[in-house]
Amino acid sequence: MSGIYPTAVAHAGPLFSGSAVGMSILTAIASVGGIVTPQIVGSAADRVGMTAAICILMVNAVMMCIFAGFNYKRAHVKRRPS
Repeated sequence: MSGIYPTAVAHAGPLFSGSAVGMSILTAIASVGGIVTPQIVGSAADRVGMTAAICILMVNAVMMCIFAGFNYKRAHVKRRPS
């Protein structure tokens, strides 16, 4: 959870500014990810081996970077005057 939580809060904070419910939901979802991911990796390591299980973490990291890039691009796109 330590890898995704600060990134998620930093990127989503402006979206939920002033919304306690929004930040609560974000915190809950981030916590569920932090709880479930080690169980998935451990189960995969038992079934297919440690090397393949670590690939799950690499996929998580890549997806985190992709979504952070989308969020950055969306936040910094120039708005055309209407």
